[in-house]
Amino acid sequence: MAKNSRMDKAKEHVRKLPSEPLGISSNYFKNNNIMFRLQGTVILRIWWQVLLVVIYTAGVVSLHLYVDGLRMDYPMSLIPVLGVVTGLLLVFRTNTAYDR
Repeated sequence: MAKNSRMDKAKEHVRKLPSEPLGISSNYFKNNNIMFRLQGTVILRIWWQVLLVVIYTAGVVSLHLYVDGLRMDYPMSLIPVLGVVTGLLLVFRTNTAYDR
């Protein structure tokens, strides 16, 4: 008897599980266009910073392309070194977050 009651409880629990992952129905993505939803996102706080970086980058590229005598040529060995440095920064930052 005890075994059957456990099985019945397990079956009842499985019946209560949502059929969609995380309880989000497939109509959610059709009815709510999440690509253009801004409420509750960080975009409204950082848009001006992103715009400043775009303007700065456009200025640097313009200087590089159109000003004679001003070339920003860096050796190709610099890119892997910066990649390693960035990776180490991320590792140490993650490690200190786990220590907290």
